[in-house]
Amino acid sequence: KMNTQGCHVLGTVKEMCSVEERKLRERTKRLSVFEIEQGSKGRSNERLAVSCYSRVAVGADEKQLHSRLRHPSALVKSWNYLRDSIMDHAHRFNRTSLDAYEFIVDRCRAIMQEIRVQRLQSSEIVDIMEQMIRYLIISGYRHYTDPKFDIELHNKQLQSFLLSLQQCRPQNSSLDLQETSSRCEFLCYTLILHFEQASFLIPQYMSHRELLNEQTKQVLRLIASLTTGNAIRFNNEFERCDYIIQCLVTVKIVPVLRQQIINSFNVASKRQLYPLSALKTKMILDSITEVQEYCKQSSISTQSSPRDQSLCAAFTGKPLRPVSQLFSVSVTPTAIDSVAVKVRAT
Repeated sequence: KMNTQGCHVLGTVKEMCSVEERKLRERTKRLSVFEIEQGSKGRSNERLAVSCYSRVAVGADEKQLHSRLRHPSALVKSWNYLRDSIMDHAHRFNRTSLDAYEFIVDRCRAIMQEIRVQRLQSSEIVDIMEQMIRYLIISGYRHYTDPKFDIELHNKQLQSFLLSLQQCRPQNSSLDLQETSSRCEFLCYTLILHFEQASFLIPQYMSHRELLNEQTKQVLRLIASLTTGNAIRFNNEFERCDYIIQCLVTVKIVPVLRQQIINSFNVASKRQLYPLSALKTKMILDSITEVQEYCKQSSISTQSSPRDQSLCAAFTGKPLRPVSQLFSVSVTPTAIDSVAVKVRAT
């Protein structure tokens, strides 16, 4: 029998973490530094502890699930706490933003799992799922050049979150303007994340004309310019994209574009020197110094042009390194703004 939330099982825990889990993690010393009460010698409380991710036990009966799962209002409360009290405040705990990211993502996985188990579909639940996905995208851009950051794991989690959002959306035949805009936004993220399969994904959405708004078309043009090797058009489309899409494109697609440009030197090694100023624009880098460093890591030398003394790139003849080993340079991102996570992209 379905309950009023549209789900089969409804959690009863009203706090961000059940007392049983909090006490267990206190005893086993598995509390995060973000959950420990200052000066308490390893203790937490209901204001700080947030349920961590753990797989739901196979065969757990309904009564057990009721007492372990958080009520929908507690899930919303948990995310709001993570967003407003942890996201931009790692320094308060003497930790880095990457530490905060790892803590938040684990707790987000727990929230997502409980949403799926309870089959929640309310607009408030969908809204926090969207915010969590935006947070992952911005965080990926912020940390992807950090050697400690696992970009492959990050992308898998992002894919999982997007799939969960798609499954939790009510399958309405008619959508209002706000709902249509939201679905288009997250369709864009899905297309970028799976840009290699875009030719297979695009036909699936062509029948849903309401999902082909200007933002979606812009992302499709961006992917098309990559597949045709048109770096100038790619750069122009990239500049017109909104901030969150630029974050995801920088992490997922730009390294492929840069590899294409590097490979072109291998094919045309006897061509004239190529100005680094033009290469900077094509590769979406911010300074000549970044271009020089990227060329160095990719076995491309730089030298002054005899004609105008401008710095140019020249292929050295050394074998190119695979994409996974390429040195990638990007703009130093600003701190994650919770407003950017909360507000829908326009």
